[in-house]
Amino acid sequence: MRLKYQPSLDGLRGLALLSVMAFHFQRNVMNGGALGVDVFFVLSGYLITMLLATEHQETGKIEYRAFLLRRIRRLGPALLAMLAFCAAAGPYFWPNPATMTQDIAAAATYTPNFWIQAGARESPLSHTWSLSIEEQFYLLWPPIMLWLVRLPRDRAVHGLLSVWVIVTIARCAMTAFLPPDPAPYYLIPFHATGLLLGAALALRPLRTNRGRIALGVLVALFIGGKATLTFAYTVAVAEVATVLVIANPPAILMNPMLRWLGKISYGTYLWHIPLLWLLPNSGALFLLGISLLAGAISYYFIESWATSRPVPLPGLRLKREELSVDEQ
Repeated sequence: MRLKYQPSLDGLRGLALLSVMAFHFQRNVMNGGALGVDVFFVLSGYLITMLLATEHQETGKIEYRAFLLRRIRRLGPALLAMLAFCAAAGPYFWPNPATMTQDIAAAATYTPNFWIQAGARESPLSHTWSLSIEEQFYLLWPPIMLWLVRLPRDRAVHGLLSVWVIVTIARCAMTAFLPPDPAPYYLIPFHATGLLLGAALALRPLRTNRGRIALGVLVALFIGGKATLTFAYTVAVAEVATVLVIANPPAILMNPMLRWLGKISYGTYLWHIPLLWLLPNSGALFLLGISLLAGAISYYFIESWATSRPVPLPGLRLKREELSVDEQ
């Protein structure tokens, strides 16, 4: 099963990657660059929902096991390669060697967000909290989609939008009126809103000509959004802007460099924080370059290889086209 390739989504993913790395490498340049993660969430919700809705439309069912295997094949090998590096080299740069094994185990099981909520200290793998949100979404979403596709399409979309509004208001209220707590940022009930909004767009395409304005809003948020202080509010704005950009992508997102960055974004995201901890005194441009090199190696030699090899299972054989559906 293969979705129509949308190259502009690679460009948007590349822009989000640059914002996240700028936030980590040169925070005074991109105060709100962490919002790039929320762009990734919207894109993931959109693509995964498109995939599942298309599968159900063509076959009348959703193969949960096949879906999870595609996700594992697409994401797992690159993550394991990075974790193997951390296990080997970590003793030389880990801030607290006593917790290194726990940090690696949490990342391997997609649970760092729970450990952060429980009080875990920052580590070279703290950034994998966002992978945890997505993987937990992948586990829950196919059964929910089986229920949604049985509803009238407008009713399903209105339901998703209602949940988005309720959770967004709850997140803002928790941030405004309760003592500081990492839960609104790191736990899926509060930070899956972008995934839900992307899913709503997949189920009901939006006609708009506001893509260029929305992209300008995104860039302004990346530069001055101060997501670490006001994320509860700026996340919602970034999510809506991302939906408008996906629905009406500006021509700049077709830039070949942005599209290439989008293709290697997963591996680059995986490696850029461990490299920052390994080389703490390096300049931002050097860290950018070595992170992109690591991401390119990951994409061309690990991710592409892993998704190009069919794996037979009892009663199931995934072909290349089924595994590469959302490499875009």
